[in-house]
Amino acid sequence: MLVPLINRVLGAETSGLWLGLQGIVLVMSLADFGFCYLLSRQAAFVNGGGRVAGVATDVDPSVRSWEDIRFYLLRIKAYNRWGSSIGMLVLAGLLFVFALNARSDTIPLSLLLETGAILSLGALLNLLAKPDIAMLEGAGRYVFVRVLLGTQYLLATIVMLLMLWVWPDIRGLALGSLTASVFAMRVARRHCTRFLKTIKAPASPSPTEAGQSIFRKALPLGLVQLSAYIVSSLQVPVVAMFFDTKQVAPFFFVHRMAQFSAIAITQMVLAQLPGFSSELGGGRYDHADARVRRACKSLALVGLLPSLAVMCLAPLVLPSLFPGQELSQFLFIIMAIELYLSLLSSGYGQFVLASGRNPFFLSSIFTAFSSIGFLYLLHDLGLLSLPLSVLLAGAIAGYWVNFRQGYLLLKRLRSAAESRD
Repeated sequence: MLVPLINRVLGAETSGLWLGLQGIVLVMSLADFGFCYLLSRQAAFVNGGGRVAGVATDVDPSVRSWEDIRFYLLRIKAYNRWGSSIGMLVLAGLLFVFALNARSDTIPLSLLLETGAILSLGALLNLLAKPDIAMLEGAGRYVFVRVLLGTQYLLATIVMLLMLWVWPDIRGLALGSLTASVFAMRVARRHCTRFLKTIKAPASPSPTEAGQSIFRKALPLGLVQLSAYIVSSLQVPVVAMFFDTKQVAPFFFVHRMAQFSAIAITQMVLAQLPGFSSELGGGRYDHADARVRRACKSLALVGLLPSLAVMCLAPLVLPSLFPGQELSQFLFIIMAIELYLSLLSSGYGQFVLASGRNPFFLSSIFTAFSSIGFLYLLHDLGLLSLPLSVLLAGAIAGYWVNFRQGYLLLKRLRSAAESRD
């Protein structure tokens, strides 16, 4: 909701570059290479009883106790530190290339690099906090994790508002984001430390076996995350680098509001994942089957709301928020269709991943690179090429794969429940 205010206070060009920097910095979240998602899923299985059978094929069967999970956490934190070093090097290169291409007479290169450095530090702290957050989420502290992340966003918003009043500069906005990241990391680490004190020293598996298992199972998840970043978060920096910078703010506003609406609605699925994995770990397949069906039906209905808002409300609101920066109606229609299909298909995909399977490796890679190919072929269409390229790539190798894997998951759950009976 700060986008219109930033646009008015700092100007269209500056706000567009600020939003582009934010999109680039999101790449840092990929530097955990899927380790934290693996930790959360493994902890949820242990929380449900540690039974790995039936539908779960990619869950480590040697990890059955909280002692083993504690060892997983310590090993993943070590990997995370290595990943953060690699991520910072990659991010520094991306920011420098972005700054060289996006700088202007009114916005010097030094300003963009300083802002990018502050945002990078905040992204680094978020990355270092991810193992603690994943541990708490898998252990059943899902509500606490959601409250913590919501508080982080709220704190960042408040500090940014103060900075716009005291120091109207994109470096001030970056400091607001950094402040919220420091808060979230400290709180997550404190609560995770308290939880670990209730767990004994690690017993098994052996360090060598655990390390090999973590790498083998986590890296495909990390590549899926990379593909999702290319498809969903790389659009805004592309707009800032290759299109009119003044168009970034209205496009990003609609894009970001659609994303936040989708994230809010997807919580009805994400909130079910730890319980779903725990039910699989406890062998309660009939409960898991009912949970998937209930969540995805709700998602199909409620998911229409953000799509209708993008298609119907955005054209009415944008002219007053961004005078003289209009977008076409057809662009809103394509964005709405792409949003609904992505939202619905990702719901099934999340349950499939939480079940201990990752059949999306090839399809997600193909979707990511085909979206880049379509963007290159359709770039003459302007901003319309961004959502249209994602929609075409998803239609070829994305949406139907998620739906099919969701159907197969429900089939396996029903079969496992009947054989258990």
